[in-house]
Amino acid sequence: MGHDKLADTLAPAAGTTGPFTVLDAVLAGVPDDVEVVVVGPSRSTARPVRTTREDPPGSGPAAGVGAGVRALTGTPAHVVVLAGDAPFGPAAVPALLAALRRDPHADVAVAAPPDGPPQPLLAVYRREALARTTTGQLLHRPARALMDHLAVVVVPVAQEATLDVDTPADLEAARRAARARLRGESVRA
Repeated sequence: MGHDKLADTLAPAAGTTGPFTVLDAVLAGVPDDVEVVVVGPSRSTARPVRTTREDPPGSGPAAGVGAGVRALTGTPAHVVVLAGDAPFGPAAVPALLAALRRDPHADVAVAAPPDGPPQPLLAVYRREALARTTTGQLLHRPARALMDHLAVVVVPVAQEATLDVDTPADLEAARRAARARLRGESVRA
């Protein structure tokens, strides 16, 4: 889009006066007691986060996930991977986590919209499996490369959960959905 789309304003957050950005919407869907690492340049966010960068910066989504995994200070059993430009992605996490817990042989539960392929940047990975897959050559690799050689369970999710802001039209759809959520309406992206 030619600018930092994660900083685009969606709508004022309930109980706030400042702008509520695309990234803030993602972060608002993550429980406060969960360790959060944001990969990319430091940004102002409504919630405190730790940031890190892939090396070199701009080397692709797989390298970014690898940098995020290495920056974790805790040792969680599961790592949730969310795209910073998918403001409603966190809504899919409970179903992903439940699917991964139901299948002891799966390494990753990945979301898939009704009309599209699995989204590796909307997934819950077993930490040890993600650590293994992020130790190799990740530079300029697509996010789907993270699932190579992993046992994957695909979880159907609502279209809204996979809405990512890649175009001005996507941003408008996200803004409409955010306003509807603030009004307590059911949402269709």
